[in-house]
Amino acid sequence: MKLKVLILHQTLKRTDEVLADYRLYMTEPHIVHTLNEALARLDRNHYSLIVVEVAPPWKYAAEPVVVLRSTTTIPILALMRGRDAESFQKCLEVASDCVWEPFVADEIIARGLALVEQSVFDRVSTAAAPVKSFYSNGLLISFEFRQVHYLEYEIRLARKEYGILKLLAEHKNHVLSKEQIYTRVWHDDFIENVDGVVGYQIHNLRKRLAQYTDIEYIENVWGEGYRFCDGGFKRIQRCI
Repeated sequence: MKLKVLILHQTLKRTDEVLADYRLYMTEPHIVHTLNEALARLDRNHYSLIVVEVAPPWKYAAEPVVVLRSTTTIPILALMRGRDAESFQKCLEVASDCVWEPFVADEIIARGLALVEQSVFDRVSTAAAPVKSFYSNGLLISFEFRQVHYLEYEIRLARKEYGILKLLAEHKNHVLSKEQIYTRVWHDDFIENVDGVVGYQIHNLRKRLAQYTDIEYIENVWGEGYRFCDGGFKRIQRCI
């Protein structure tokens, strides 16, 4: 059984021999080295399996697995470096399966095949739930659960702050006027001070995001409105 597999291979250390064995079983093994590359590949291809290297501690290794799990229903097989039991257990809560180091090619291939077969069975048995999330440079918005995370940290937003962030993210890189934002988030007729009301909420939203990252995601386009810059920018820069 040949598979089309996406491999997120970040450390470039001691897994080349395992990847060589993978190639015997895969029609198109796509090896990438960053999370952004992996997400771009997922946008353009259909894969049967995702393989991700994970290096403890989990708090620093979680982002690729968490983001990929929130982005797709494709089974994820994590290759866990070291023997950190706590990281291994937390990884299992997110990934479809996890394998300890040292990595044995036959075991990894068998686990991968089992995950793919189970995934096919699940798709036939029940319709897969739609994925409802948005990711941009560390910022993850779960539309389904109305939650926002930066890396592993949850950012608690007020209702209007979340509504504005969700709206701008859904229209990333496009400018929305304050009137458009007010109409869609407040679901109300115009009030006299739309600029002040919307501007105040965006000011609060930026302050909350700034508690977790120095990346700006929301740009003020003078005379036009606001836009979500996909990938973000440093505060001294502007969205390109």
